[in-house]
Amino acid sequence: MNPSISDKSTDLGPVRPEQFMAAAASEHDRSCRALARIVNSAMTAQVQFAYACATAAAEQALRSADYVETTWPDTVLRALVAATYKAQARESQEAARRILRRARQRCGLAFARLT
Repeated sequence: MNPSISDKSTDLGPVRPEQFMAAAASEHDRSCRALARIVNSAMTAQVQFAYACATAAAEQALRSADYVETTWPDTVLRALVAATYKAQARESQEAARRILRRARQRCGLAFARLT
């Protein structure tokens, strides 16, 4: 007989199914929590990136409108181009607000309180 198999010093006794199931459930819970943290981090990064792009677009549109109003001659074309840039800025600001609102509603992300 193989001595390592019959060695009583390493014999842990019979493993009851409850012990096995508890250990498996605990490992599953840890895995799910780790996966949830990873997914939340990825979603947070996506929302932050989208918010940054929307706010940058709004700021750029406002700067462009200001530039057009201060450097172009006072014509109908200047008013039209400046109004277009201002409308783009408003749309970008609204997009940034929608990004945060949807992140709070659908993802439950606490970080989305950036306003």
